[in-house]
Amino acid sequence: MFKYKLRTLVGFLFAVNAVAQRPLPPLMVPDVEAGLAASAAPPAIAKSARLFLLRRGGFVLYREGSNGFTCFVARTLPREVEPICYLDREEKHTLVAREFEEQKLRERGLSDTEVDAEIGKSYREGRLRPPQSFGLAYMLSPCNRVSNQQGKIVAEPPHLMFYAPYATNAELGLTPSHEHDGHFSPFILFEGEPWAFLVVPGQVADPAAERFCRETP
Repeated sequence: MFKYKLRTLVGFLFAVNAVAQRPLPPLMVPDVEAGLAASAAPPAIAKSARLFLLRRGGFVLYREGSNGFTCFVARTLPREVEPICYLDREEKHTLVAREFEEQKLRERGLSDTEVDAEIGKSYREGRLRPPQSFGLAYMLSPCNRVSNQQGKIVAEPPHLMFYAPYATNAELGLTPSHEHDGHFSPFILFEGEPWAFLVVPGQVADPAAERFCRETP
């Protein structure tokens, strides 16, 4: 009887853990995901950028590049789709490395709080560091899809993000934006953090990209 109850308890705990584990974003067809990643930047940049794909366990290289840009589709939450293309000449320890490390942690099932704690530890111990030079990230794809404050997936306007480590809205005289509300003025995202950005509304990199988004499953 005791062994039966023990087996039942162990089975119950495994079931609870499986339910509680962070849901992972579905994987995309490689060519589709590569096209989405490339849609983040102007075509002249995207054609020579490195492209990465999300596979189970983290991001993997899909195509080498030659211009210092790295493009991929960020998947912070399972239903979100955020094509982004970083100027990444310091690729070993800065912002792309942080994005990739965060996704590895999510793939292990860690919660947002646990991911933040691990990333903070990586900065304190020097495995990650703020950018040491000017840079930007293109997010010009019309395919950006993110969660708003009500948890609904909405379209995110195309924009540019300039590296601004530790910057705050107050020091630049900016007003914090309501993220993902469909429109915004320039503001500091992740203010006060090593990975802070100045976010500026942009324009769609390629008009044909709008049709690409509609045709992408």
